Amino acid sequence: MEYRVREIRPEDAAEIGRWRYPGFYSTYDFDGETATSAAGFVAVDDADGTFVGYGCFGAEGRVPGQDEDPGVLDVGAGLHPERMHRGRGQHFALALLSAARQRHPEAREFRVAILDTNIPSQRVCLRLGFRPTRELVNRNGRFIEFRRSVHVSRVSSAGGAVCPVCRVDRGEAVASPRTSG
Repeated sequence: MEYRVREIRPEDAAEIGRWRYPGFYSTYDFDGETATSAAGFVAVDDADGTFVGYGCFGAEGRVPGQDEDPGVLDVGAGLHPERMHRGRGQHFALALLSAARQRHPEAREFRVAILDTNIPSQRVCLRLGFRPTRELVNRNGRFIEFRRSVHVSRVSSAGGAVCPVCRVDRGEAVASPRTSG
């Protein structure tokens, strides 16, 4: 499944405000009014161009109890409630991480906070090389904080290491490519 990340529009924010997540996922419900490009939000479309989710980078990606950390980019995400639990979370997350890397080249590390009962999202993060770093408890619940380098390697089918964001296979950990000029 391919996803395309684009600028968020007011109609996307209004749609997000109508989404209602089931059960404990309702912690992720919000009115959508703050979902603007200026606040760090992006929209995610599927291969057919249908708006299916959003991401947020920076302050909007943090939960209460997390502070800004230089070089660390906080990433939050929301997939349409009707599209959850279909095995596409990893592709959705990869699209957001790729966009985050392009939009925030200064970032050295990604950080996410996931509700402790949201096991599917935790599994996606672990598969993408994130590691749990601490637990946070706030008025919204108990969250697990995960971090990973912007460039983290995993084992490819050929046995080499691949950065899941850049898809570079070097057989070793991938360093951040820098260009000048």
